[in-house]
Amino acid sequence: ESLPEQVAAVLASNGVSAERVTMEVTESAVMANAEQALSVLARLRQLGITLSIDDFGTGYGSLTYLRTVPALELKIDRSFVLDLESNESNAAIVGSVIQLAHGLGLKVLAEGVETVAALERLRQMKCDLVQGYLFSRPLPAAEFERFVEEYPSGLLAKQLRHGGGANSAPPETGVRVVRQGEHVQTDSRAKQRSETS
Repeated sequence: ESLPEQVAAVLASNGVSAERVTMEVTESAVMANAEQALSVLARLRQLGITLSIDDFGTGYGSLTYLRTVPALELKIDRSFVLDLESNESNAAIVGSVIQLAHGLGLKVLAEGVETVAALERLRQMKCDLVQGYLFSRPLPAAEFERFVEEYPSGLLAKQLRHGGGANSAPPETGVRVVRQGEHVQTDSRAKQRSETS
């Protein structure tokens, strides 16, 4: 119950705007006590924090869950993305989820992008955000600063520019920081934007 107040205090003490923070929400966490969880999530949204529905597609979620949680973003689980180029069933699911989420006003992030071919397929599907080992493995915080300085002008950007096919526009990329323990995970954005959370 006190989570929104704790988050607000941490943001204030560190001088961080709530609009720069994304919190991931799993279905199991919400459904354990839906009424209380939805109340807490609504208060977090009132602070300006972005809520992201994590690992979508792996639980027993319903369309009611999508409609009820005050999220702005939906993350497609990596299990649907890893073999996107070769598994047409997964490709159909991913494409349908992207359309559904966009229809509900949500941005979509695809987890588990490891190949340029998967990135290109997601771009064709109009996926908003991607994350995966194609861009970076989780990094110790000490290495992250160097990564940001080199990105996107380094080898990775060149690989993406030249690996997406002759008719592909180069991806416009930015970085969003997602802290997990002591490691930092990076997301690539389909549109130029840089933010930290």
